[in-house]
Amino acid sequence: MSDPTPIPEPREPVPSDRKVKIFQAMPPANKDTFLNSAIINLADPNPIAAVLYAPDLEQLVCLDNTESPSDSSWSESVTTGFSLSTSVTFDFSTQFEIDAVVAKANVTFGFSFTLTAEYNKSVTKSITCEVPAGQRAFVYRGYLYNRLLKHNTAARTYEWVSQPGWLYTNIIRTSSVPLIGQTTIVTRRSDVATRQPVAHTS
Repeated sequence: MSDPTPIPEPREPVPSDRKVKIFQAMPPANKDTFLNSAIINLADPNPIAAVLYAPDLEQLVCLDNTESPSDSSWSESVTTGFSLSTSVTFDFSTQFEIDAVVAKANVTFGFSFTLTAEYNKSVTKSITCEVPAGQRAFVYRGYLYNRLLKHNTAARTYEWVSQPGWLYTNIIRTSSVPLIGQTTIVTRRSDVATRQPVAHTS
């Protein structure tokens, strides 16, 4: 008498409603990391998540207007999107709200943006910074490290399927002093209303 055919274990379900976490450093390839990341192909039986970690600021320019009697401005085109060679394609119904507060050089500021299908492609926009007379401005844009994590729902395993890359966001930050040092994620927000150099995109 032959042995009965074994019944395969059901695939592990993938939740569709969850928050996306920004990790301080690259996390391990496990279930907790996957469930706190942005799944880019929820309908796939073995979905892949974009893991976001290590937020930081890239300096674009330093505008020194301290010796000028009038306001001045500067503009440049910058590109947002993923730097990974591996294709990152979000479903068009996907939208993730990324909201964190980070600190760098004793300055605390919001690090918030919406991750949508717009990030499937690189988008170039013009940034303009206006600096009042007698002031100096350092202009930064926010970016995060990113790595793709695959979930094998049949084997219930998790593995990296890309090398670390970058996600360049549309976050623009200006400061009257250089922001140097490590960036850390904090849990409180500190907003101070002062007349600072203004940067905007178009």
